[in-house]
Amino acid sequence: VIEINPKDANAYLNIGFIKILLDDYSGAILNLDKSIEINPNNINAYLKRGNLKQKMNDYNGAISDFQKALNLQPGNANHYKIIADLNFKLKNYLSAINYYDQAIKINPSDANSFYNRGILKFKLHDFSDAIKDYDNAIRINPNFLEAYRNRAIANWQIGDESASCDDQKKLIFFGDQKAKKWISSLPGAWCREM
Repeated sequence: VIEINPKDANAYLNIGFIKILLDDYSGAILNLDKSIEINPNNINAYLKRGNLKQKMNDYNGAISDFQKALNLQPGNANHYKIIADLNFKLKNYLSAINYYDQAIKINPSDANSFYNRGILKFKLHDFSDAIKDYDNAIRINPNFLEAYRNRAIANWQIGDESASCDDQKKLIFFGDQKAKKWISSLPGAWCREM
């Protein structure tokens, strides 16, 4: 196809995809670059190249590509989430929170976005807001065990032992062995008495 029409952006996109499947990442990047050069509005080329850069641990390059995809498709919550996740990996916590904020505005029923934003707020020692995000994640998905576990820890951090213990007991109700082991141990003795 390229020999017949060297200006076919989709041909370069498809060759780039094939090169990814063949683990020829440098060849894939070259073809995806060419596809974007021919058609700078080719959102699929940015997404494929961004995914590839992420796979290659080039998180800043991946953010750049996903940001370009986001500029072409501004209402896509998934693009915001991916950029948030990449910022999280780079420990750019405030930036990640801002991108999760945008993802949640677009899709307020995504439990994972609330949960991940809660983790970031916890890392920044904003335990009260982290708890609110875990509350939302649990409201959306009442079986979200990690949200219960993290909320228990955050409640412990702010001194709300009762709420922390309630979450530990909910985890046991769901069959969580870590919580069962903890509450049976010496450190969990105070919770057994509640």
